Amino acid sequence: MRKDVAELLHQTWQSPVFGDSFGLVGPEGLAQAKRQLSEIAGVTSQELCGYIMDASPDIAPADVAAVVSKEILPKTTAFCPALTVGEINDGPRLSSLATAVGLMYWADQSMDRGDRAVQQAVEWLTADDESAGSVKVSAPVGAAGLALQSLTRIAHNVGEFARPEDAPYVLNCFYDQVLQNEARMRRLSDDYLAAANPYNFLGERAEEIVQTVTVNAGFPSISSSLYAIYRHHRDWPALADVYADPHMTALLQACNATVRLWDELGDWKMDRGDDPATGIFTINLCNEYHPKIIAAFSERAGIYDAERLRQLQESCADFYEGDNTARPVHVRRIETIMLEHIRDYMHIFPRGTARDFAPYIGLCKRVLEIGYVNRIGDIALMAK
Repeated sequence: MRKDVAELLHQTWQSPVFGDSFGLVGPEGLAQAKRQLSEIAGVTSQELCGYIMDASPDIAPADVAAVVSKEILPKTTAFCPALTVGEINDGPRLSSLATAVGLMYWADQSMDRGDRAVQQAVEWLTADDESAGSVKVSAPVGAAGLALQSLTRIAHNVGEFARPEDAPYVLNCFYDQVLQNEARMRRLSDDYLAAANPYNFLGERAEEIVQTVTVNAGFPSISSSLYAIYRHHRDWPALADVYADPHMTALLQACNATVRLWDELGDWKMDRGDDPATGIFTINLCNEYHPKIIAAFSERAGIYDAERLRQLQESCADFYEGDNTARPVHVRRIETIMLEHIRDYMHIFPRGTARDFAPYIGLCKRVLEIGYVNRIGDIALMAK
């Protein structure tokens, strides 16, 4: 296991957000988790290399392998099987999940770097069967067609690790929540760059921007997938029951918003588009500050306390207006505001919801742990 990934996992297992997300995990449990992760990483790496090479035949296999090893695999193992801490001995299903997440992350990353073929494939894959009364157009061909073929493997993998009754909810997380909204964010970012008055654009499109950027954070794609795998080993309620409870859907929205803002703080340099090798320009809630955007974001995050909302607005404005030397202070303030908010949020569930869905809430806490530790950003992770 790479040293930086091992450190990421150790920090996560120490549970810096809640302190009790992983319970009492002894040395034997951690050793078992590391062995399981190594096995899963080997399977996942091989599968991802194959699917990405199928989608990008013009890229040398060695280059694909380097991208998978350095940029994709650390996140697929950290955000998926690592969060089970060896509690379930189900390598095949955890490997299928890691591969699905890896493909989703590859598509997300490709669009972030301006790959229009992948964007076209995603937009076709996630489009409604009927749009404005017209039958869905034929599937794309060429580079977009190859990308589409690889992206359909996500559905195959979801079918391998989720029960039939859970699979539609999980697949919706991957396709409709993350990838569809990532493609929308690409178009919103292009529209922003072309706007005659960019600041007014942010204010007029604030609700749309915030909904798009928070939903595509992908929190439920991890929590619901892990829950679906646990359901093969535990007598837990179906995902249909989880998503039917309004308090649980509100929790998922708050978690999505929280990890999104942490991620924005980690990726603010990359999202400016200064280095196309790491990413083209993308709207970032911190870089493209507008009070209406932070207000809309706070509502989705479930921040209703007037003082906390004031602090968040002020901190985001200070980040936007400050120079590079002052930004670390503002970053820490924003991180802390969201940290305190999500800690408080975990205590507001009605008794019935807290009892009936305790396992899912527990997994949400674990995903928040990795989201907090991962806030250093993609560039920092790739550089290690």
